[in-house]
Amino acid sequence: MSASVQSLVLPDDEHNRMLVANVHPPDWLNPEPAGRYNMVVVGAGTAGLITAVVAAGLGAKVALIERHLMGGDCLNVGCVPSKALIRSAKLLHQARLGHVSEDLVSSLASRLTRLDGRIAADDRERLEEIAGSSLSDLAHQMVDAIDPDRQLAQVQMDSGAAAPDEAAVEATKKKMFEQALLPIASNPELCDELENVQRSVEQMIDEISQDTITRADFVVDAESRAQQTVESFRQYLEDNQDEIAGFQVYFSKPYAQRPTYADIKALADAISKPPHSWTAEKLWDAYETLDDSKVRGSAGTVLTNLVSLVRFALGVDDQLEPWPQRVQERFDAWMLQQLQDGRTFTEGQTEWLGLIRDHLAASLSIDLVELQDPPFSQHGGLFKARELFGNDLDSILVDLTKALAA
Repeated sequence: MSASVQSLVLPDDEHNRMLVANVHPPDWLNPEPAGRYNMVVVGAGTAGLITAVVAAGLGAKVALIERHLMGGDCLNVGCVPSKALIRSAKLLHQARLGHVSEDLVSSLASRLTRLDGRIAADDRERLEEIAGSSLSDLAHQMVDAIDPDRQLAQVQMDSGAAAPDEAAVEATKKKMFEQALLPIASNPELCDELENVQRSVEQMIDEISQDTITRADFVVDAESRAQQTVESFRQYLEDNQDEIAGFQVYFSKPYAQRPTYADIKALADAISKPPHSWTAEKLWDAYETLDDSKVRGSAGTVLTNLVSLVRFALGVDDQLEPWPQRVQERFDAWMLQQLQDGRTFTEGQTEWLGLIRDHLAASLSIDLVELQDPPFSQHGGLFKARELFGNDLDSILVDLTKALAA
């Protein structure tokens, strides 16, 4: 093994020797070029590996070239998200230990500002509740603490001197840094939650379709990973069935309430956190990887598709399909039943029924006050609905909710 390869994976212990044996085997001999290739991939990092594996899987003739270590930084060093998480964790740890410095205050202010701009509203509210103030306010306090003009004004006030000496300046700066960091340093719960939220934000690596590297041969182990994902999801639902509000009905519990949009949002938030870091899209892809004959469409961004996933995972449905698609099928059946019962609707009524259907597909429920909001307000709102359906409006909302969202 060349010294240049060894130097990339220090320390030279048994784990790193095993790593090098897989990603740069010392006895590897380059094959003789075999005529014309459909694709030549230069660099066997994450992108290069995935490109080569997918192309080869589709029947292309691929040459993969790598001078150093197969797998790139993500396998051999640490991915960008990992580095960000490690750095953030170190900064928080230093703050809690009281190791204050201008660099620490500046770095934390920058990371809090960046995190505040990337997190969801519910995560922001939870952090504000724990911290007692917003992330933006915390960051501003830190920025103020490293502002030279504010530092000078404060040290002049503390010392009573227009030109304080260096020792007074350093003492005041240290006090300002400590005060700026105090809301974090004195709040272990906030530190833990900041790390959890940061980890969720930085979750960028697809856990389903990572590659397993064995020497120079690359095997996509998507199926086993998908199997592990769906089994873990089913076990999570079973273990937490009493805590998952609104979904008890799918566990054959009598008189249980059907899930509401708030229930779905709470479940989505719960499963998105470590150690699972699941999204509807990841779960959907896992089921499709195992048996695409039972999966229709994709998860997309519609939150109610989580209902489809829960029903499919628990065996309530034998096919996984987007919730809006299921609602459309139920709506068509409901309309047909109305026609068979001798009930017809005008063109205006039919348009409004479609609006109600779409709302139920996205929200699972509907009430009169919501008819004042978009998109209903763009079609005349509650007044127009009353004009079209008269006294039947309330019963229609109830009937459609039962027929479509149950």
